Amino acid sequence: MEAAVRAPDGINPKTGKSYLEYIDLSSFVEKYIIEEISKNNGGGASSSYFYKPNDRVSNKIFAGPVWDYDKAYGERGSYNANPRDLEYMTQRLEGTTLFRELNKHAEFRKAVAACYADFFSDYMREIYEEKIDAYYRQIEAAAAMDRVRWSVHYSENGWDGEIVEGLQKVKEFVRERKIFLDEVWIEGKETCTVTFREEQGKVETSMGVIKGEKLIPVQPKDMWAMPDGMELEGWYDVKTGERFDESKPIERDMILQGRLREKK
Repeated sequence: MEAAVRAPDGINPKTGKSYLEYIDLSSFVEKYIIEEISKNNGGGASSSYFYKPNDRVSNKIFAGPVWDYDKAYGERGSYNANPRDLEYMTQRLEGTTLFRELNKHAEFRKAVAACYADFFSDYMREIYEEKIDAYYRQIEAAAAMDRVRWSVHYSENGWDGEIVEGLQKVKEFVRERKIFLDEVWIEGKETCTVTFREEQGKVETSMGVIKGEKLIPVQPKDMWAMPDGMELEGWYDVKTGERFDESKPIERDMILQGRLREKK
């Protein structure tokens, strides 16, 4: 399956099968949209599940169920809270690049855009206008007990356990995320993919940005374990060798490689 997904034409070179013959497209599309909306940093790593039913039911692989959103929606622990970029589920250094590769295929991108326009766009408005408050009313008593139970842990990590302020941040994140994703998947604005590689080229993560917009680069701690006594010197364009200037808009797909230096 992965050989087909990663092939430029989507065909497994050994079996001759298309990636669409291996996966249940609908479930993979829905999982990707949910993880991209929430920017769940575990969505492409430890909290990703797939299953294969009995052949009498289907001979394809299904994505799901989805779960574990404690580090999502721009909340604490999220690696990237910027609502205006695509993550392709590559936020975690131990994560998969499977969904980034799926996004290279026109059939997958078309299915994502259609599914988002048909359901998720309107549902996101319902989430930030109604559902977040409704869910909070259901868990308000449990949240109060949680603050008592984990008060020491929260204080050690610089949080007082106050949830209402966090709700407003989540609402704003979803609202701004909808604006961005509407531009990408409904209006069809062109995007550029910027891939960040660690110095040895063994670990990479990718981000998508609307062409002509600026990109907030990932931080080294989000990608790899920084060697003792070292710090990031800068990101360099693999194609030109030039140092990446984050003040300039992105106009093309890019691969950027990190360079380290001894801490001053």
